[in-house]
Amino acid sequence: MLSIFENLFKVSNPVERELSDYLERHSAKYFSQGTSLLSEVSEELQLEAQAKLRGFFDDVLAAENPRQELRKLLVTIMQQYSEYQVSCLTEVEKKATFYPTCPYISGKLFQKIALFKDTLELLEQFGQNASTDQLVDMANRAALTNLYFLNALNVLRAYVDDGATKPDWFRPLLVACMVSAEYRVREALGEELSIDELLRWAAMDILPNIVKSGRDEPFRHWQAELADASDHITDLGVSFE
Repeated sequence: MLSIFENLFKVSNPVERELSDYLERHSAKYFSQGTSLLSEVSEELQLEAQAKLRGFFDDVLAAENPRQELRKLLVTIMQQYSEYQVSCLTEVEKKATFYPTCPYISGKLFQKIALFKDTLELLEQFGQNASTDQLVDMANRAALTNLYFLNALNVLRAYVDDGATKPDWFRPLLVACMVSAEYRVREALGEELSIDELLRWAAMDILPNIVKSGRDEPFRHWQAELADASDHITDLGVSFE
C-alpha cells in the first residue's frame, strides 16, 4: 500500500508523530490488499483518499477553533456516509452492525437503488442500464471511503479537547443520520411517510445541529431537548449506555 503519511507533519514532536503513526496504521487497515473493498481500488484513488484525509486533519488543526471545525466536518461526512450506507445496506449486513435492533434502518433500499441513483452523486456516472449489483458496489465503496474518514476524525477528537463521553455522541449521531437518510430516500422514491415517521425524521435532524453547535455532551442535550416527545419518536432502537 502506498502512503502519504510518513511526512504528514512538518514539525516533529510526540503528538504529531503519534497522529502520523496512527494514520499510517489506519490507512493500512482500509487499503492493504484483501482487508476491505477499498483495497481493490486503484493506487491513484487510494492516494487521493489519503490526501483528502490529510487535508481534513490539516484544516482542523489549523482552524481558529479546531473543536468546532472538527464537529462540523464530522457531521457533514456522517451525512454523506449515511446516504450511501442506507442505499447499499442489506438485512444480512445490518445484523453485523452495532444497530441491528434499530427498526428504522431497513436494509432493503438497495433493492431499489436504480430508482434513486441520480440522487447519489457518485452513482451518476453509470448509464441507465447499470445493474443493481454495480450500483450497490459503488455505493459500498463510497460509504466505506467516508467511514475511513469518519473513524480517523473520531480519533482526532481527543486532540482537540473533545474526547469521548459516556454515553458518547458519535454512534447516536451515526444512527440518527442513517434514519434521516432512510426517510429521505424513501421520500425520493415517492413513498408516503406516516406522521410518526415525519416527526421521527425531524427529531433525528436535531442531533446533528446540536453537535455542530459545539455543546458538551450533545447526545444528552438532544435527549433533554426532546424529553417531552413520545418515546417512539425519539427512540433510536439501540442502547448506547
